Amino acid sequence: MQRRTDISIAANSTNPNVLQGLSVEYVRDDSTVTLAATGAVAGLRATLRFSDEVVLDDANLPALATGPVLPDHILVGRAFAGRADRLLLSVTNTTAGAIVLTYLIDVNPV
Repeated sequence: MQRRTDISIAANSTNPNVLQGLSVEYVRDDSTVTLAATGAVAGLRATLRFSDEVVLDDANLPALATGPVLPDHILVGRAFAGRADRLLLSVTNTTAGAIVLTYLIDVNPV
């Protein structure tokens, strides 16, 4: 299952899980997960967790107005997530203005 989404992150704030409520939030079967993400301008930082395991820790997201280009903007490639793991993508905006985050997450059963 693949999902591509744009979301606005408010100035000087953190969205604790941009995946909350989406079909990709909980992994149905053992799967590999790929994440690509960009911000419309510089200033976004991201952390990806699979339940309690940190997969990507406080990474700067590249600035690109068109969204992620594959494979150039892959932040996490084929990381293993177990059945029933919760995917948490936390994004922090470090600037004084709102920034649009564009991400593509791909969850493939193994």
